[in-house]
Amino acid sequence: MLLSPGHAPPWATQIAPRAIVGAFAALGIASAIAVPWDVADGAVRERTPPDEAAHFAYVRHLATTRSLPVFDAAGDDYESHQPPLYYALSLIPYAAAAWAGPAAAYFAVRLLSVAIGGCLVYLTWVFMRRLFPKDVDLPLMATAMAAFLPMHVAILSAITNDGLAELGATAVLYVCFTGLAHGFTDRRVVALGALLGLGALIKTGCLLFAPVALLAMALRMHQTRYDVARLLRQWGLCIVVCLAVCGWWLVRNTKLYGDPFAMGIFRDIFLAEDAGRATPNWFFEHGVSFATYVGLLALWTWCSFWGVLGQANQFMPAWFYVIGGILTLWAVVGCARLWWRSRQVEVELDVAQRQTLLLLAATVGLVLIAFMKFNTEFFQAQARYLFPAIAPIVCFSALGWRELLPKRVRPYVLAGVAACLLGMSVCALVPGLASARPPFAGV
Repeated sequence: MLLSPGHAPPWATQIAPRAIVGAFAALGIASAIAVPWDVADGAVRERTPPDEAAHFAYVRHLATTRSLPVFDAAGDDYESHQPPLYYALSLIPYAAAAWAGPAAAYFAVRLLSVAIGGCLVYLTWVFMRRLFPKDVDLPLMATAMAAFLPMHVAILSAITNDGLAELGATAVLYVCFTGLAHGFTDRRVVALGALLGLGALIKTGCLLFAPVALLAMALRMHQTRYDVARLLRQWGLCIVVCLAVCGWWLVRNTKLYGDPFAMGIFRDIFLAEDAGRATPNWFFEHGVSFATYVGLLALWTWCSFWGVLGQANQFMPAWFYVIGGILTLWAVVGCARLWWRSRQVEVELDVAQRQTLLLLAATVGLVLIAFMKFNTEFFQAQARYLFPAIAPIVCFSALGWRELLPKRVRPYVLAGVAACLLGMSVCALVPGLASARPPFAGV
């Protein structure tokens, strides 16, 4: 009853969400200031965010040439194959600060990423609050995790299109939920198509959410009468709107690279013998077994979910990952128990909530499959590639944590978890705490 809708104090529904967004903004700005940016400085290069210099080179190219870059070599501008929307938005802070020098321009564009991250955190609150209207502690916990997960803070305060991609993906999932709850009107279908098209202009991986949107429309049909013709019309409308928004980009890529997503040229360049990229074959050629490779990939990815900073090679102390391990196990066991109880019809969820949770689970599955496929070609054990599914991740984590807690202490313990995550994010900003030696080096 402490945080039930009819009795929740104003701080729980108004002040607390704004405080979480504000705390994230403070963390993000602190990270934008504290994290080095100059990759030319050998003393700090390993502490700069991954690929940030190449993302900034894209922005600089747009500002200086007023044309889109062409991806033809693995040089300093190796992000030139990326869609342009994030970089076009970055021109605003870049132009406002470039007169003061490259450091000021870097900081200004990082602040744009922080602002995008703040929008993402707030959208997470809105989404979770609408999904679980009878609860307040659950949406607050999910929002706090999105705001204070240390690795998430590091990504959302760097120059990268990842944050905007997460915002677009979360918006797609939110519209899918409203469609499942209230029906897919033509306006909602057009909104979904537009969001998917914009997502394709942010990052190619956002197109993974197209089948999620189509699945949501099919699930809604199960709540009403079966009307296959109407469903096909909705699918067609969604796809047409999506292509109307991003089709020009796909056509450009096809003309330049013979591939609408530029994946062929990406593989050709980065899998070349002189590219120097870590691949599974490199590990196998050096005597690493397949099982060991999979174990290393899983362990490194899990660590990077909580915080492997810099060029994805700056590890936090062992205690940091012990806390992360406890929280991970707690969430997994809690979700398993919740799933088992749902099979026994002991969980009070309406049809829209159940279908949305199914949709969120499918989203995690699609993103995980794409991540595993990517790691069959490149060794990229970085959990940031899973963050487009940040809304499902924080939702299931909060559900799992809450499931194993007695009702009377839930708000207090969840508040303690949020405070723990906040403390971990603050620790991640402490200079010298991270090091190049993994805590599992002896494993």
